[in-house]
Amino acid sequence: MKTQKAIGVALIGTGRVAKALCERIDRLQRQGTLAHLVLCGIANSRGQWRVPGGTWSEALSEAENWPRRTGDRARIPETRPEWELVIDASDADSVAALHPEWLAAGLAVVTANKRGLGGEVGRAARILALWRRGAGYGASATVGAGLGAVERLVRMQAQGEQVLSIEGVLSGTLAFVLERVSEGQDLAGAVAEAQALGLAEPDPVEDLSGRDAARKLRILARVAGFAESGESVRIDPQLAWPEGVAWPDAVGEVAARLGCRLAARPSPRARLAAVARAEPDGLSFALEWLHPLDPLAQRQGPENVILIRSERYREFPMVLRGPGAGPELTAMALIDDLLASLERCAGGRAGDLGQRVFALA
Repeated sequence: MKTQKAIGVALIGTGRVAKALCERIDRLQRQGTLAHLVLCGIANSRGQWRVPGGTWSEALSEAENWPRRTGDRARIPETRPEWELVIDASDADSVAALHPEWLAAGLAVVTANKRGLGGEVGRAARILALWRRGAGYGASATVGAGLGAVERLVRMQAQGEQVLSIEGVLSGTLAFVLERVSEGQDLAGAVAEAQALGLAEPDPVEDLSGRDAARKLRILARVAGFAESGESVRIDPQLAWPEGVAWPDAVGEVAARLGCRLAARPSPRARLAAVARAEPDGLSFALEWLHPLDPLAQRQGPENVILIRSERYREFPMVLRGPGAGPELTAMALIDDLLASLERCAGGRAGDLGQRVFALA
């Protein structure tokens, strides 16, 4: 049997997604899969460490116990020569800023960090340009926890198919909370339940304010080629977060806004949803009452639904639906992209998804 070349990997981030990812990779390696994947280093806001040995989970546990140093929150990982593939499981803008540099240097990047393609416009343009030229970039985990929307839009672009519009329920956390509040649960209780289920972060502001969903919408619009849509996402004023106010202190104001919207329910069966919409001339994210037969209303709990209209799917849109929140789902989406990137590193097939389909354009 041919021995596979060892692939040096750096893991950025040590949170819940990283933990789920490490546990899954350890399980696969015990089964004889991904044995050639070597964890060379871990980095987080506390520092950077060369991994001496042990399982991925053991290395992560040690990294989680590093003492925090004052002023180290924006620490940028120093690239090591043994790195061939970077897994970015962080939410750090300073790390996302390095994505184009890593790609230009020939490293593959697999990411759940939405601040790369969904952040600053120049950075996103550089990433897309490098991806189109064959760089190994995996972004399945950034939208819909791996529902496949990014890959489908990439294929449409490569085939010259015009995308007409994208709409969806992109925040599994906000979808879950709105469902519970619509059923009569108080906002604080709904958020606490989402946190207990692993659907929401300890600080849920990014989700509840729509900022996280706005990044996802920008990713979809950019990959779809909506160059004229602008970078600004119009966010519903009822979702706007009080400036400088932390989550616990804003519960009353946000709950009151939702109460007003719920009081205006147009019919007993109408469903309240936070709907993201992208068209070539603009992006928006707003609370909407949906008819129960609307495809965007055909979802439960934290499920995401994404509708793509294109030349092929003009009258009847492509519908992608499935759970869209949680560290386990995000970790599995990272594994999908990781496997594609490993094949590229090993030269097993004609590159990863980006190299194969963008080469057709």
